[in-house]
Amino acid sequence: MTGGVRRHRTRIGRPRRGAILLETLIAIALFAGAALFVIAALRESSAATERAALRTRAADLARSAISDLEAGLATETEIVRRELGEEDALRIEVRTTPSSFEGLTLVEVAVRAVADDGVDTVVVTMRQLVRLPRDRGGAR
Repeated sequence: MTGGVRRHRTRIGRPRRGAILLETLIAIALFAGAALFVIAALRESSAATERAALRTRAADLARSAISDLEAGLATETEIVRRELGEEDALRIEVRTTPSSFEGLTLVEVAVRAVADDGVDTVVVTMRQLVRLPRDRGGAR
């Protein structure tokens, strides 16, 4: 009977076969899942940063276009024809409309992003009432 008790004690003290391998595989799977989650979060963060940079660049272009019109540095046609550079793939549209306020013109500037497939999407639209210089031929 002592032989049976002794054998029972040794089985309890010894780890079962494959338990360490199973623990290792579970740890690797958990690590891989966490790594995939972090990579996906970084990818989304990078895309959001690029979209924010594009919106900031477009807003800056629109604000500059309105300022140039107001200061008399450029006409609508000159602003639309500006070379913006290949890296942005942005296009500016300017529209002026007479307003009901004497001497002020509503200037609307839309900045569009040109996609690789040729589809334009509006990134920023700014509208402002400005007093255009008379000698530049703006709407009155």
